[in-house]
Amino acid sequence: MSRTIQPRLRPRLGLAVLAAAGLAFSACAVSPSSTAPRGDGPGALQGSPDGSGGYGASRGRSPAAQPPIVSSPSDVQLWRRLEANLAAWEEARGSARPEEADGYAWQLTQDADANRPLLDTAAGGHVGKAQQAMALAVLGFATDPSATDVLVRGLTINDPRMVGNALIALSVRRDPNTPLGPLLAYCARNRPGEVRRYAPLVLAHVIEARRAIGQEPDLQTKRDALPRLGDLVEDPDPVVRLHTMRALGALDATGATEYLVQGLGDNHVRVRYAAAAALERSGDPAGFERLIVLLSKAPPDARPMLVDLLTSYAEKLQGAPLSAEVRAGLGTHPRGWVQWFDAWRASTVTKQR
Repeated sequence: MSRTIQPRLRPRLGLAVLAAAGLAFSACAVSPSSTAPRGDGPGALQGSPDGSGGYGASRGRSPAAQPPIVSSPSDVQLWRRLEANLAAWEEARGSARPEEADGYAWQLTQDADANRPLLDTAAGGHVGKAQQAMALAVLGFATDPSATDVLVRGLTINDPRMVGNALIALSVRRDPNTPLGPLLAYCARNRPGEVRRYAPLVLAHVIEARRAIGQEPDLQTKRDALPRLGDLVEDPDPVVRLHTMRALGALDATGATEYLVQGLGDNHVRVRYAAAAALERSGDPAGFERLIVLLSKAPPDARPMLVDLLTSYAEKLQGAPLSAEVRAGLGTHPRGWVQWFDAWRASTVTKQR
């Protein structure tokens, strides 16, 4: 039986518009109805591992050297439908309408699976720039595992807009067989915005997908990833910082805590809360007190969420659930959490003697 990929349609912290955080970005840099360059514009991605501007072995002829394929009327209708459904999916995701978003995702999956030869050709740059961008985005919804290979090849394209779309699609897929090397190569401050924004998020999703099937990142991968992600903690783009917090939490590497603690002081609220969630997942005692400080500065409507994180954090530290009586006593005031942590730390010291 052949393996199929079921795209994960609701990744935590989202791919679409993060309206509550004041962050807005498009899931498709170029559409069939608009071929004008946007964003950072075309150009080689310098400093890639294979020296070709991309990452990997597919260096052959440039797609620009191939004669464009003339689309039939049915193809034109397909591109328009894909564009409309992709835009509707992103809008529904950004507006917190998951059931509606899943409906559009189902339609995109049907079209992706039924038109794979055309999408693969377009993703290779043999139809047109606009169609290439759309194909790279829509292949994220395809169920056949081979779509991952097409998207990884898309990371070699010397146009950051195309690479950005391929990264977003890989993030939607969450395929544990996605190679980590190309993703790490693009986690760098010298990369264009479309690339820096999404590479850390894809890295997080792939690591989490591997962990779900019992595959932990090896020590060398963690050593390679940590300084790259650490350099993005102070990136000027808040979306980059947001996704970097997610990646640091997924990496679960020694030394990640200091970067996550740094994230708790970020000037953007979503980044702070992403760092808090990552610290809770890590269970590192070094971050607990800093999370209490974040609680003390949080507005009233955000405190219940932080209390939930602190509760889970505390249960990981002590290795057992907090009793109902203890939870009721802790509440949302920082003082109670400080007292609990001091008592836990004292008991830990006593046990070690």
